[in-house]
Amino acid sequence: MKFKLIITSELFPVDEKYIVQSQNNMAYPEEYCYNKNNIQNYFNEIVNKIKTNELFDDWELEIRINIGGSLNDNCISIYKKGITYTKDKCKYVPICISLPCINEINWGVDKKRFVKKNSIKNDLTKIILVDYSKYTNMSEYLEDNIKKSIMELFKDGITLKKYRIKI
Repeated sequence: MKFKLIITSELFPVDEKYIVQSQNNMAYPEEYCYNKNNIQNYFNEIVNKIKTNELFDDWELEIRINIGGSLNDNCISIYKKGITYTKDKCKYVPICISLPCINEINWGVDKKRFVKKNSIKNDLTKIILVDYSKYTNMSEYLEDNIKKSIMELFKDGITLKKYRIKI
């Protein structure tokens, strides 16, 4: 099985001019404030511990972490069921890591940047509450909670065709 990690912002850009100028690090600073190599190394370390059934050797498991979340969420949302594309031999599992507003903590983001106003919470969603005040900056917060969400996902496991994929 091939494991893939994608991390992307779920927020509106800081300013549209940066998109036109192809300066995504200015348009979406939350995507560039943490150490991507540390995260990818951590992810690789975790997935290397996973033993999968040979039936899934040609499958891909894509973990997509969306940074931003819904306004006032204060949580990590792991959508346990995910989406399975049997024909393409791909399973997609979304995770959402909320960010605080600037009025909640000094390193938060402007309220106008939030795309979604209400999050989806149901029996298929694992919710992990976060305390923004434990962190001094967004980099520290994101790196810690990206790692936490990866660990929680694989600790609980993912089901693919009645087979449990977990550490």
